[in-house]
Amino acid sequence: STLHIRAKAQPDLLPEESNMVRVYDSYGYWKIKLHKSGSIFIENLLHADPRGFPAWLVNLFAVDGPLATVSNLEKQA
Repeated sequence: STLHIRAKAQPDLLPEESNMVRVYDSYGYWKIKLHKSGSIFIENLLHADPRGFPAWLVNLFAVDGPLATVSNLEKQA
């Protein structure tokens, strides 16, 4: 079986906070598939534009963020 999850930024959902960075444009997609062997395949795609930050700085966190998310999912499972 396969689970598909899609997420899109909703920047106007909550009021802005001065100590937080508002991401105005983002789209995320998760595909989680359980194989007959019992192993799990996870595909994750994320596009985000935190306006005002240089791409090189944002890219420093591009690998660590998804890895931490999957690690935390594993701990909770």
